[in-house]
Amino acid sequence: MVGLPALGCHQTPYLPGGPGVPAQTIGGVPVAAGNNAQVAELSRRVNELDRNNKDLHMEVANLITQRDLNAAQLQKTKEELNLTVQRLDETNALAQNFQSQARTLQASVQQRGGASIQPNTNLAASAARLQLNPLVVQQDGGSVRIVLPSDQLFEPNTARMLPRADQMLAPVAAQLRTVFPKQRIDIEGHTDSTPAAMGGPAVSHQLASAQASAILDALTRRANMPAAQFSVKSEGIARPAGSNETPAGRAANRRIELVVRPDFF
Repeated sequence: MVGLPALGCHQTPYLPGGPGVPAQTIGGVPVAAGNNAQVAELSRRVNELDRNNKDLHMEVANLITQRDLNAAQLQKTKEELNLTVQRLDETNALAQNFQSQARTLQASVQQRGGASIQPNTNLAASAARLQLNPLVVQQDGGSVRIVLPSDQLFEPNTARMLPRADQMLAPVAAQLRTVFPKQRIDIEGHTDSTPAAMGGPAVSHQLASAQASAILDALTRRANMPAAQFSVKSEGIARPAGSNETPAGRAANRRIELVVRPDFF
């Protein structure tokens, strides 16, 4: 009698499906190859889900990176605004000091010479000599207003001046030196409603102050006009020139106004 070989209980890498046929896997799990079409479809779906999972992880990573970049940019903007406001306070203090010195000197000159310096009461006639087209020049009671569009002076919602800003300010400074060499001039900053919507009226006030201070710096430091001639004032959103409900109205509200007053400095 011929003995049969003993069958061991050891594991085999093959599942039923024919001798020597390796088992197929789905997601690393062996399955019987009873239906090749279903196995292939399930494998395709597993691979597709794996790719989708990787894509979602990548998208989450990108969103986290973008969030961090936005937070860093916001912090940078806040720091720049704080520095600008600090510079505004320093500039205003310097301007007030110069104005005080100028008034003292003027009083001394008048006292020694017995002269009486009278304010210019005919600003309208003097304003007619201004050649500032296409800028708007308006008579406002006893004062004259020169309107400078902020969109042509500053980067949006900042006090950083554009490179082309000097093209507007240089002729303005030249005309002021010629036509109004002794008149006091207020530099008023105005904004639209956008900064207020982002952070409240205080943000609009700070932005308007910073922009007005930047104009003061340009007229005094770059154009060599006397600092004692100017005062800086922030109007923020308080005196809109147009409706904040329309793009054109908001553009009109973003402005710097140079207010030439009848009294001398």
